[in-house]
Formats: sequence, C-alpha cells, structure tokens
Amino acid sequence: MAVFLTILKILGIVLLCIIGLILLIVLLVLFAPIRYKLKGAYGEEIGGELKVRWLFASVVASGDKAEDGIHAAAKIKVFGIPIKKIKLMGDETGHGDKKSKKKKKQNKNDSLPETSVTENTGTAAPPGENVPAVTSREAGENAADPNINEAELSEYEDVFGDGEDKKSKKKKKKDKKKDKKDKKADGEKADGEGTEDSEKKTFSDRIYDLTDKVYDLTDKASDTANKLSVKKNHVLEFLDRPYTRNTIRRGKKVLKRVFKNILPRKGDVRLLLGLKSPDKTGELIGKLCRFYPFYYKWLHLTPDFYEKKIEADVWCKGRIHLGSMAIPAALLYFSKDFKKTMNLAKKI
Repeated sequence: MAVFLTILKILGIVLLCIIGLILLIVLLVLFAPIRYKLKGAYGEEIGGELKVRWLFASVVASGDKAEDGIHAAAKIKVFGIPIKKIKLMGDETGHGDKKSKKKKKQNKNDSLPETSVTENTGTAAPPGENVPAVTSREAGENAADPNINEAELSEYEDVFGDGEDKKSKKKKKKDKKKDKKDKKADGEKADGEGTEDSEKKTFSDRIYDLTDKVYDLTDKASDTANKLSVKKNHVLEFLDRPYTRNTIRRGKKVLKRVFKNILPRKGDVRLLLGLKSPDKTGELIGKLCRFYPFYYKWLHLTPDFYEKKIEADVWCKGRIHLGSMAIPAALLYFSKDFKKTMNLAKKI
C-alpha cells in the first residue's frame, strides 16, 4: 500500500509540474509584450529597417533600393545568436555573386558536346576534323549504286525530302486558293439568304419583339427590387435585436484595444517638402497647419521654396500585448449573444 501511495505521489508531482509549465508558457505568450522598432529614409537614399523582439528571440529585417532593384533580407536571432538568414527580395548584399555566375558559365561550356555525328554512317567524328556535307547529286548516285544498303537510302530520304518537283508544289498552292474562294462564296450566299429572311419581317413584328423585351426587363427589375426590399427589412430587424446591439458594442471595444496596441507609442517624422514655386509650397503648408494639433508631437515639417523635392526620415517604436486583445476577444466569442447573432446572420 505504501508503495502504491508513493507512486501516486510521484505521478501527482509530475502532473503538477507539467501543468505549471503549460500555465507559465500561456502567461508568457499573453503578457510578454512584442516590441518593434522601425526606421526608414526616403530621398537620395531609400531604405529601412524593422526590428521585432519577443522574449529571447528577435527578427531583424532590412531593405534598400539600389540601381539593380530592391534588396531585402531578414535575420532570426535567439539569445543574440543568429540562427537563420532569409532572402526576401534581390540579393542579401545588394550585389550579385560573381563567382556563382562564372561557375554557371563553366558548367554550360562543359555541358556542350565535344563530338559531331556524321549523317551518313551515324559514327562520331573527332572535333578537329571537318565532316564533308552530302549533296543531292551524291545521294542520287549512291541510290543507283547497288552496294549501298536500304537503311542508308532511308537516311538520305529523311534529310533531303521526298523529291517533289516545283510544279507539283505550285499545283497544290493553286488548289488551296480555289478551296478558299469556294468557301467564301458559300458564306456570302448564306449571308444573302439570311438578309432576305430579315427583310421579309414587317415593321409590326419588330415592334412586338421590342415590347416583349421591355416587359421582360421590367419584370426582372421588379423582382430584384422586391428581393432587395425583403433583405433590407431582414437586416433592419437583425440590427434591432438586443443581443446584436450587445455584440456590436463589445466588438467596438475590442477593436479600440487592438488599434491602441498596434499603434506606436513613440515616433518622429522629419519631412522636407518642396514644390519648386514658393506660392504652391506656402499654400500647401498653410493647409497642413490647420491639423497641427494632431501631429505636432511626431511630425516636423520643413519647407523648401526653391527646389522640387520630398525627403523623409522616420522612426517609431511600440509594443503589442496579446493578452489585452486575446482575452476580451475570447470572452466575446464564447458569449451567448455572439452565438445568437451568428446563427441569425446565417439565416439572412
């Protein structure tokens, strides 16, 4: 009995340790913030860098624009040790690897055949010697010679064709042209018959056809209008229900928390703006100054009245708490009001 109790005691301790580790991991995922930092520049040099850190891991992504295109790469680090590099666009360094290009060229040259095959016997000739070309006269003479095999004659026929004369080719072309002319004449006759049938229709028949089409269109329009009115009434009834109002209200709160978490806490934007003419730049800056209370903390605007240019330096940082978004979202998802609204929305 004592042994059985000790075994149960050990199993209970192991289970408690496992449950404690799971709770610790869940709490770390929910309450450990995801920190990010963004830097960028636009002007003579175009590029940016994004750093994302969470617990002991981090991801650093950087990119820039060069003459040969956009280059972007990312690095994954754990405890500050780089584990993996990912090439997103272009080359990691912004320049092509010359050694790899030379190797590709060498491989292509090595893959080319060094021997040439003769058409007469199928044997390979050495690369230094030139193989004599076989003419049609030689082929005819060889065909008359009884010492040549039938296989060789078939090879010559495949190379030089069936031996058709120019006259036979011209006859074939003339026959094709005649066939095309006959087809065109048959098509014109069919079109003429169709026009005669259409001319036989009277003016009253055409009016009746038009009135039938108008009636069909009006019927379809009335049907669609009735369907839309019915759907509109269903939607209004759906929005008037109390549980739908509760779900909409709680959903707005969740969205507000999401935006508060995602938006950066600190940031700075330095913008150099010029439109070449002092009148236009002054007019634009005067319009932007109306919204000064909204951006005075993070936007620093400097006008340029003599040159046309746009240059910007941006940096911002913030943190995202998954728990503050996930917990209210889970409570909303498992609530009775949300289930009722989803079931009613499916029926609309």
